[in-house]
Formats: sequence, structure tokens, C-alpha cells
Amino acid sequence: VYTPMKRVSWFNTTVGAIPGALPPMCGWAAASGNLNVGAWVLFAILFVWQHPHFYAIAWMCKDDYRNAGLKMLSVVSPAGTFRQTIIYSVILIGISVLPVITGMAGHRYAVGAVVLGLAMLAVALVFARTKTLLDARRLLKASVIYLPLLVGLMILDRL
Repeated sequence: VYTPMKRVSWFNTTVGAIPGALPPMCGWAAASGNLNVGAWVLFAILFVWQHPHFYAIAWMCKDDYRNAGLKMLSVVSPAGTFRQTIIYSVILIGISVLPVITGMAGHRYAVGAVVLGLAMLAVALVFARTKTLLDARRLLKASVIYLPLLVGLMILDRL
């Protein structure tokens, strides 16, 4: 659905984030034999994280998308790209503390998750302000660093 939808609507990114967020649920189910709240928390984090991550990529590739006739947000609404990047970066901060609320992690994780989220939001805000390829790359790098650090915090918090 995701790939053909690129020719129809910019909403393809959100649709594509669903299968992109399923792997941790599969791992959770394989390890625990169920899909309880922890699986859904991991799904939510990855689902939300993919948006700023991909919007940075979409900005860097906007000319290629335009030339291919794809309806990516960076093509149909550049301003929407920056708005969505900021919205999802803010949501990511809130979603990232769900492990604390659900008992999957403690307060050390919470502090680290908020700090990481604020750092990612800061990079996203710079990208939204400058609208440059360089800052899109910086956001992409920040997102790639963010996710393993967040998971690492979950693991360290349980030790």
C-alpha cells in the first residue's frame, strides 16, 4: 500500500510508518508470547520516530520525488514538511516517556529520554528554520543516533 500510495497522497509516510514500526512488536511477541502494552509502546515510539527521520530524507530527495511524480509532503507542501517534522518531534518526547508510565523503565530512563527528545527537537527546529539540505542531513543523523541511544537507555535502566 505504501509504495503505490506515493503517487496518490503525501499521507503515504504515515501509512508506511505502520509496517516500519512492526518489527519490535514481532520481537516482543516472539520473546514473550503476547502483544501486551510493552509491544504497543515500542510500536508507538518507532511509529512516531519515523516521521522526523523520513521527512529529513524526503527533503533531501525532494527533487527526485518531484521528477518521479511522487506526492511526497516535501513536494506538495514544503511548509507542511517542516510543520509535521516539528509536530512529530514534540510528540516523540511524550511518547518516549510511555515506558516509564507503563513500568517498562524507571526515572533514569525518563530523564535521558526527555534530554534525547529535546536534543532531537532542537535539531528539527533548526532544520525547520533554515530549510537547508545540510540541516536535513543533521536531522537524519540525529534521528539515527537517537533511536539506539533511547533503546540503550531502556536496557541500562533495567540493569
